Amino acid sequence: MADHGRNTTSNDTNPISKIPLDDFDPQRFYNFYTFMGSFIAGSACCSFLLNGLVIAVLIKYIRTITNTNIIVLSMSCANILIPLLGSPLSATSSLMRKWQFGNGGCTWYGFINTLSGISGIYHLTFLSFERFITIVLPLKRDTILSTKNIYIGLGILWVAAIGVAGAPVFGWCEYIKEGVRTSCSVAWSSKENMNVFSYNLFMIFTVFLLPMLVIIYCNYRFIKEVSIMSTRARGLQGGDSEMTASASKAEKQLTIMVITMIIAFNIAWLPYTVVSMVFLTGYGDVVGPMGASVPSVFAKTSVIYNPVIYCLLNRSFRKMLCGNSVEPE
Repeated sequence: MADHGRNTTSNDTNPISKIPLDDFDPQRFYNFYTFMGSFIAGSACCSFLLNGLVIAVLIKYIRTITNTNIIVLSMSCANILIPLLGSPLSATSSLMRKWQFGNGGCTWYGFINTLSGISGIYHLTFLSFERFITIVLPLKRDTILSTKNIYIGLGILWVAAIGVAGAPVFGWCEYIKEGVRTSCSVAWSSKENMNVFSYNLFMIFTVFLLPMLVIIYCNYRFIKEVSIMSTRARGLQGGDSEMTASASKAEKQLTIMVITMIIAFNIAWLPYTVVSMVFLTGYGDVVGPMGASVPSVFAKTSVIYNPVIYCLLNRSFRKMLCGNSVEPE
């Protein structure tokens, strides 16, 4: 199925591109390789700087940061894995127009990127759950979201992400070269290979659909509760009071932030999920190498969105960035 450790014939195909390996001509994608390499390098630099800044600032104030920021710190550590340990391999290979790091490097690259992507999505879900408990169930917040429970939740999150990302390393599916073959990812195929197909379905449901449902539900309840709080403030204090204005402003800011989060999540991961499902249904030949490569690279830009949305738009983080400590929860 993939060119892992054996010679291929003209009948062998990579299920990502559906083009016989011996017939694949890199010269067809010369300009695309240059674009891919440059884009990956540029996004890696941005991601490293943004997530590195977040990590440095939060570690500096680790004794006083809120539980929310503890989750953000963990998420930034997940996000920085790609620019540190993954992007240099794919950027170099794209600029060289051929994968340069062998089968072992392919497995390593696939694992690191999958781990970072899965843990990033799980962190987004955890943050949505944290906000849901904080706003919708405030009386239970100190019990459910104690610092101990936050760390336990993060531990479970990381173990789950490592387990899902590590499965192809140990035989459930595999990591292979994808698209124009300068990066690697989970093998996506039709029902012809049940080992691959079962893992593909497992990934779609546990890494995209279920987290997305949790994110949408939590943030729907979150926005609804903030709206109710604003209405109560207007009823108690009057439409022109300072409290009403403050509540309305908070509602607007939180709504914008939540909507931005959901949009960013879908922008990053929905195209990749759609393309993956196309391969699962057996119509991968209509996608082509470039069509398979672009969504994969685009999904990895989520590591740039996250620090912007959750930290640079966060008041407590801006205070810490300016050198001011924040009060612990």
